[in-house]
Amino acid sequence: MAIEVKDFYLNTLLDSRYRIVKKIGEGGMGNVYLAEHAVLKKKVAVKILHLGLSSRKDAVERFRREAVAASNIGQENIVDVTDFGSTEQGNAYFVMEYVEGTALSDIVKKEAPLPLHYVVAITAQICQALFSAHSKGIIHRDLK
Repeated sequence: MAIEVKDFYLNTLLDSRYRIVKKIGEGGMGNVYLAEHAVLKKKVAVKILHLGLSSRKDAVERFRREAVAASNIGQENIVDVTDFGSTEQGNAYFVMEYVEGTALSDIVKKEAPLPLHYVVAITAQICQALFSAHSKGIIHRDLK
C-alpha cells in the first residue's frame, strides 16, 4: 500500500500573488502547478524548483537561466515566463503562461498512428520554436 504524501504547496498563496490550485506535472528539477493570480484571477503555471536543488547555487542559476531564456524568446509556440522568485522555504520558482489543452504525448498514446498532415503540422511548429530559440543562442536539451 502506497503512502500518499500531501503536497505542501497545494492551496497556499505564493508570494502573496499566486494561489496554488493543483500539481499538473513533475520532473527532475521541480514540480509544475496550476495557479491563479490572486488579484487578476488569471490562470498561470508555476514551476517550483525542488528544495534539495534550491540549496545548490549551480542548480538555481540553471533554473534562473531557463526562466530568462524562455521569457526572452517571444515565439508563439514557446510559453512565456512572466515572473521569478523564491518561496518562503527558499525554493526558486518561475511563473509561466498557462496553456489549456491535451499534452501531445497523451494524444499520441491515445490516437497513434497520427495522420501524416497532423504530424507535419506539429513538427513545423516545433521546428519554428527551435529555430527561434537557436537564433537567440538557446539550445533546448529536454524536448518532449
